[in-house]
Formats: sequence, structure tokens, C-alpha cells
Amino acid sequence: MGEHPTVDEFQRHLQTELEKSDEISDPVERDRRRLQIESAIQEAIAFNYRWKELKDAGDDPVELEKAVRLIATSDTIQRKSAQGGADNCSFCEEPLDGDMEFCVSCGKFQ
Repeated sequence: MGEHPTVDEFQRHLQTELEKSDEISDPVERDRRRLQIESAIQEAIAFNYRWKELKDAGDDPVELEKAVRLIATSDTIQRKSAQGGADNCSFCEEPLDGDMEFCVSCGKFQ
């Protein structure tokens, strides 16, 4: 075992925890715990499959995607700002659309 556990080791741990859940006397709590562990096992299996799929396709599985939360394009925002009547968001300083009760860039209500 290396410095950090692998996904396979995590799956084995979860399978051990699933067996231990038989010892829970409360049937509702036992069922809740089993569902929780079984869901985690399924996620680990799906993760392994997806990781292998990405590696086989030559993609980097850990490449981070840039999160984008824009509702309008930057051109639209600039155009509306140039038309006047738009203030700046008090949170992110982006121009506000006069018709919206929230900032289209950061989503904060004004």
C-alpha cells in the first residue's frame, strides 16, 4: 500500500463496512447505512470505469474544467452597459441588467 489509499482499497473498505452493517440492530438505521454504502460502492465503480475510459481515449482524467455561470455573453453585457441605465454589481463589479433582480455574472441578488 502506498502513501495514499487507492480506489480499489476504498471499495474493499466499503465492502467490509457493508458486512459490518449486519450488526446494526435498528432495521431502519441498518437499511439506511446499507443504502449509503452501496451507493458509495457504485460511485467508486463508476469512477474507475470513467477514469479508464478517459485514459484509453487519451484524455487527462484530472483536467479541471473552468466553471462558467454566465447567463448572457460578455458582448451582450457590454452592449447593455453602453446603452446606459446599468449599474455595477456590489459583489463582483460587473454591469447589471436593469431588468434583472440579480447579477447575471455572479448570481447575487441586488
